[in-house]
Amino acid sequence: MMSVLRLLMFFPVLFISVLFFPPHLHALDQGIIERPDSVSLDRSSTVRWQALFNVNPAWPTRQIAYLETRQPELSVSLLLARLLYRGEAWTRRDTDIVSALQWRQDNLKIKQAILRALRSRNNPDVVNYICHYLTVEQEPTLVISALGTLAILDANTAPSWAFRLADPRGQRQLPGSTSSTVRQQALEYLVQTRGIDAQDTRQAFDWALLRVTGSERNNGIRLLSGMTANDLRQAVALKLISEYRGGIIDGLGKQGLVMALGDLSGHADVELVNALMEMVIYGERAVATTAATALSTTLTWDAPVAINDLITRAQSDPDPVVRQALMALLIRLDPAAVATIAPTTSPWAALANHHHLLQQWSSPNAPRPAPSPVITPPGTP
Repeated sequence: MMSVLRLLMFFPVLFISVLFFPPHLHALDQGIIERPDSVSLDRSSTVRWQALFNVNPAWPTRQIAYLETRQPELSVSLLLARLLYRGEAWTRRDTDIVSALQWRQDNLKIKQAILRALRSRNNPDVVNYICHYLTVEQEPTLVISALGTLAILDANTAPSWAFRLADPRGQRQLPGSTSSTVRQQALEYLVQTRGIDAQDTRQAFDWALLRVTGSERNNGIRLLSGMTANDLRQAVALKLISEYRGGIIDGLGKQGLVMALGDLSGHADVELVNALMEMVIYGERAVATTAATALSTTLTWDAPVAINDLITRAQSDPDPVVRQALMALLIRLDPAAVATIAPTTSPWAALANHHHLLQQWSSPNAPRPAPSPVITPPGTP
């Protein structure tokens, strides 16, 4: 009975302490953050604290949760101190290579757990320390996790740091920006938060589309899909076509070229139209068919083009998929040519004849049928 009464008396005190002194509002202890080895806690908390600095700690997330529960006033300072700690394990020997490798893996797991725990600490000082952490951390997994934590704690500050991670150029380069994985994640966050028209986003796209290759460039092309950024889309298409011409494009580059051509829209200038026609005539299957589809459906253009080589390939290419794509383009350019080269009984011949009739009908001088006579029903006055 007495234990129940004590418990009932304890809950109001706990409620008041949480209400008026929540953990995220406690002042940070700079001494703990700067000297984590000087922390003085009770015996059980000390064991958990030291475990976070040892190789192969037992269940580090549980140790962190224990410290948050038993040391609510110091928990944020403890978490930040461990996050910013960049030394060796406290129990590691200099000649122990296995421990060194294990320490790196354990350190990664512990810091990931801390970054997740800090996402509930809405404290301006925590935001400042996360920003500082981004200036020293290079491990891609931790940098991405830290950016996610910063986005949750301060959505207004995070985009500027994402830009510094997405574009490694400039004097304010961050260590994490050396990783392609980090740059891709940061660029996607910029697109989601600031949009494609923001100056920072477009500068980051300039890096992703025109300064690098491989999966990072393909990721940038993917992020452009559905966006109103025809200038960026056409610029990367021209760059990839140039690489294709020069024979320096690899498998990922060809994949990116097909992605870029398949997403083209808007008005195409003479340079782009000529480059696409070159891909239609000389490109391999995926490139030629995608370029032909772009010219025949999604792009508007008024540049004159020569179709002799196009007709030759449409007639002689052994791949039926290529022939069909080229026929669709020829229908737009010169339906009469399709009627000449297509078999008489084929759908292309019928479609070419239909286009020819439509052109005749739309001509200003085309004869028009006489209007139907007005028939007056019997008995109508």
